[in-house]
Amino acid sequence: MSHFTVLVTAKDEDDLIAKLQPYHEFECTGESDQYIKDIDITDKVKEEYEEYKNEDQSLIDFLADDYGYDPIKEGECPDVEGSDKFGYVIVDDNNEVVKVIKRTNPNAKWDWWQVGGRWTGLLKLKDDFTPKDGNDAGNGSAGLMTPRNEDPTKCDYTFAKHVDWDAMLNDRLGEIMNDYKDYHIELIKVQTNNEGYTDEEREIITEAEKTWNDETSKGENCRKAFKSVRDWYQHCIVDSKLNIFMETFDEGATKHYKTEDEYRAMFSADALTFAFVDQNGKWNESAKMGFWAMTTNENDNYDKQFWEFVRSLNGEQRVYVVDCHI
Repeated sequence: MSHFTVLVTAKDEDDLIAKLQPYHEFECTGESDQYIKDIDITDKVKEEYEEYKNEDQSLIDFLADDYGYDPIKEGECPDVEGSDKFGYVIVDDNNEVVKVIKRTNPNAKWDWWQVGGRWTGLLKLKDDFTPKDGNDAGNGSAGLMTPRNEDPTKCDYTFAKHVDWDAMLNDRLGEIMNDYKDYHIELIKVQTNNEGYTDEEREIITEAEKTWNDETSKGENCRKAFKSVRDWYQHCIVDSKLNIFMETFDEGATKHYKTEDEYRAMFSADALTFAFVDQNGKWNESAKMGFWAMTTNENDNYDKQFWEFVRSLNGEQRVYVVDCHI
């Protein structure tokens, strides 16, 4: 499971629902609509059947047991209109499988969402604006274990003209640079350590040296990112102290070797949300979100696209911060 932020322009809540609907994951929502397409997965299923079939289990039985797909005769129209069936099997007169069809939304991005959520209060209001009612600005729902936004200078939705985008960027940059400074404070402590390493740190060093000497791509990537094994295990010790568990080699090296000014410049035009839905309903994202916040297909132009979108907003357009889950 993964949560991520999406900035959406919409007239009201009904329009917001309509803007997000093209991106729902049918397998979770069960909503059969115009966004659901029939995808031929025959070859994929046959490969799975050969690998995972039980003894004496036919392909049709495998599809019924593992996929829940019902067979229909070739030439018949599947009774799936408006249904929550996720697929079906086309068979010939001999009951042999001709085709396996999966019903899905190929553009799916979320399985549920809420306004605000874990990021309630993300939008910062301009100093000269005070909301008079919920139409001017308001909040959605707080996420699990997230306190409800009680700050009157922040909100989850409002008109674009009331949002202090530059202040939000400065706040984000401040948080990033605070993390950078905390990292280097700990790094200096490790680099100037004259008292020797603790038992826990020695265990970290041992594992780090194994990675460094690894002959696979893991070790190769590590040696490319860091100047020496000493730099690498110092990084690992700092990661442990700061409870950083998912940094890649490149990210660690970037923080390790960049000066404060160089590091600040890297994030000086950082996007404020992971994705946005523009005025035309088009989904734009920084990467493809997967399970456990793992991403693929990184969009190197996303920061630029985000700020071009924000700067193009009509002040009278309402914007929502949505917490999407996939």
